[in-house]
Amino acid sequence: MNKPLLPPLFAAGLVFAIGSMRADPLDDLILSRKNGTSPAPTPAQIDEAFKVAQVAADQSYHNGLVDLYLSEIKLSLADPDRNGGWPYRSFLLDRFISEEDGAALRNNRTDALKERFAAKPDPIRAYVRGGPALFAGDEASLNQAQAYLKEHDPVLFKWEQDKEARWRSAIKATLAQDDRRRTAIRELWEPTLAELLIRFGHDTPLDTSATTALGLTKAGETLNVRQLTVDTTQPGHAYMRTGDGGFLLLTVSKVSARAFRANAKRELVSAVDKKANEAPVAIPVSDAKKELEAEFTYWISVADQY
Repeated sequence: MNKPLLPPLFAAGLVFAIGSMRADPLDDLILSRKNGTSPAPTPAQIDEAFKVAQVAADQSYHNGLVDLYLSEIKLSLADPDRNGGWPYRSFLLDRFISEEDGAALRNNRTDALKERFAAKPDPIRAYVRGGPALFAGDEASLNQAQAYLKEHDPVLFKWEQDKEARWRSAIKATLAQDDRRRTAIRELWEPTLAELLIRFGHDTPLDTSATTALGLTKAGETLNVRQLTVDTTQPGHAYMRTGDGGFLLLTVSKVSARAFRANAKRELVSAVDKKANEAPVAIPVSDAKKELEAEFTYWISVADQY
């Protein structure tokens, strides 16, 4: 699903005060409002309540996906003629938005299934580890599961052995396709973002102190740049091209905006952290390089959706 492209995160300055995070109100906060409880919850208390609820919801979401994958594997065992491919063709394993997301997803499934097996070993939980382990390249996990099956369920072990070669072949083909796709994305992401910048970007005057610190302007000069922004979640992201063919990427939080200038080869030129009503501060080079690479990865994933 395409991410919504939104108005600029910051106009006259690099800092944009993103409003309070909107979320489904928690039951206790709703009740507090209904009853007119005094004193009212502080913003910090509300933020903490939301954080706790978010962690629980995220865990529930991942557990649900693991349960769904378990159901798919059981279906493949009950009806192999029509559903035998679930262990390696499930969308829970081989469909993802970006390289980073895909690796994290596969590792998440592998780790979750390891934990469930460790908590309660049984043949089905051993068998189900095969697909994610193969995708993640976790041969140790696969060998452990196979050893358990061989000892505790010879029939399921034979079924697994009969299909392993097929699984490996299918997964190898999927990963090769992923590699070709990522290569194409890396070749096309700049033209894609250039088009999005034209269609959805906004001409934005940037904070003079920040652009001067970045080496883009002289003191007192104002730089107007077309800006593409995505998401209102924390942090926000903005993408711009500079007149010398380089890049200006930004992340925005409630605290500050962090700006990263790169040349046409995507190499770091300068980086600053800008808080509201304060002078920009240079970001240490080692930190800036890591954050800049993460931002390029983010924008490549955005381009991948168009």
